[in-house]
Amino acid sequence: MKLTILLSLFVTIWGFPAPDPDEAQIRNVRSADLGDLLKWNPVTASEYLGKFGYMSQKRAASTKLGGLIDKKSFSKSIRHFQRMAGLSPSGELNRETMRMMSMDRCGVEDTLGAFMMGSNGNKANSKFVNKNKRRRLNKKRKAQRRRRK
Repeated sequence: MKLTILLSLFVTIWGFPAPDPDEAQIRNVRSADLGDLLKWNPVTASEYLGKFGYMSQKRAASTKLGGLIDKKSFSKSIRHFQRMAGLSPSGELNRETMRMMSMDRCGVEDTLGAFMMGSNGNKANSKFVNKNKRRRLNKKRKAQRRRRK
């Protein structure tokens, strides 16, 4: 009895291997066919960028209602998305960018808004947000090492 349970467990676990995540991603990219790509234009792209935090939602809503698209800020938002998606940051709405935008995803924003980062909005681009804190930690570590010796 125990042997049959163990044998069935073994066959269940090793008989059905987990799917390769890279293969699943390639399949998703292939599923974004030309029909899906044709829906992407600057208005729908700005709506997407606003929804996921690459462009202010106010500006994205303005373009959706027929407002003018600021080419410089739109290009900057596209470039930011391309960097986050691992694409070459050209700032243009090209085929690879449209494919990445058409992939299935959750509804959570990718980036933090300026209100979450405080008054200075470029903290997200900084590698070390608080450099003084890092220096203090290094001083503490050096002092601890000296005490141990």
